[in-house]
Amino acid sequence: MKLLGFLLLLIGVCYPSVAQDPFALFAQAREKARQQNYLAYLADMKKANELLPNYPDFMYELAKAYTRNNQVTEALELLKQVNYYRFPFDFQKEETFKILATNPAFTPLVQQAELFLKPIRNSTLYFTLPEAAFIPEGMTYNAGNQAFYVGSYAQNRIIQVKKDVPVAEFIARGQDDLGGVLGLKANAKKQELWVCHNTDAGPEAGKGGVYKYSLATRKILKKYLLPAPAPGQVNTFNDIVLAQDGTAFVTNSTTGSVYQITPLQDSLVRIPEISRTIYPNGLTLSRDERYLYVASFGGILVYDRAVRILTKLETNNQRRTGGIDGLYFYTQNKQDYLIGIQNAFTVHGESAERIIKIALDSTAKTMTDFQILESLNPQFNTPTTGAIVGDDFYYIANSQVQKVQPGGKIEGPVVPSKIFKLSLK
Repeated sequence: MKLLGFLLLLIGVCYPSVAQDPFALFAQAREKARQQNYLAYLADMKKANELLPNYPDFMYELAKAYTRNNQVTEALELLKQVNYYRFPFDFQKEETFKILATNPAFTPLVQQAELFLKPIRNSTLYFTLPEAAFIPEGMTYNAGNQAFYVGSYAQNRIIQVKKDVPVAEFIARGQDDLGGVLGLKANAKKQELWVCHNTDAGPEAGKGGVYKYSLATRKILKKYLLPAPAPGQVNTFNDIVLAQDGTAFVTNSTTGSVYQITPLQDSLVRIPEISRTIYPNGLTLSRDERYLYVASFGGILVYDRAVRILTKLETNNQRRTGGIDGLYFYTQNKQDYLIGIQNAFTVHGESAERIIKIALDSTAKTMTDFQILESLNPQFNTPTTGAIVGDDFYYIANSQVQKVQPGGKIEGPVVPSKIFKLSLK
């Protein structure tokens, strides 16, 4: 599920005043710049960047504020950091940076930034869902019948999708009191479908959990539910991954937690070492399943299941791995990778969504390379999750999930969502 919308909601609840709301400060700072009050512009941008650090749009605007105040060294250092993200910021066209043109340190930054302005298009259309109002968020693949299962966040239902075959209803709206569907995973061996269930309206608002269905009979096998949350608290069961030993791991994004359901306990149990994370979202397991990778706003976390220790994925710049929604493990020629759908960052206030590929070293805990597989695709509208089948990645390209309001109401026009296919070779 897209992170930015949640951040805006959380910030609005926690920081009702402009002085503590980074996005309000961002808007206020830009207004100060228009008024040519550059000292206030810089002060507001510094504060916004402190409240929400490592956010490319804020860093870029702060670099402009430093430039307006003739603090060139600070501006150049920030632009260098912005380039680490490889997002399409055009330094050359920015009027504020014209005064930096004669600085020899600025030219290589401009040249590097220009590389990120070019679209990267490698995906093709695999399937178009027939109903515009379906609003998918999660999908999974069942090798048993070679079908995809796609869940609706707006309509509380699940469909079965196959190429050149009519869409089949798997779980109908209202069945089993299923709420808004986010992540889901198929266990082909056991013929089970695990589903993240969420409620955001009515007497059950804020509750959530995991449903386990039989793929063969479509019957509910078990519901794993938490007690009613405390006042003001909301549970958001966002994504799920299954281990070979039968353990399910699931993120509860709004509480910053990860839960597990083991075959022995067969209930939702919070993992204490992963309980204070900023919006844990997608998650996946390493090849040997020792490590659980968790996508958070600040970057990818690595949980060592053997010794129960949580660390960050080692990178030359952790920030490049932040803001990921769906996260997947992939191996090609004995080389391990993480595939991520990065949808939480913006460029000049507009979404800068992309698919990334992270190469891992032999320890599976350090990034050795970072590659963008798809970016600046005009058909993207909140890509969320997907599934790897062989050497291909199938993913929801335009979920439009940000348009879903409490109770499943859709705000604004929507179009049929598309599933794209992307080769990982």
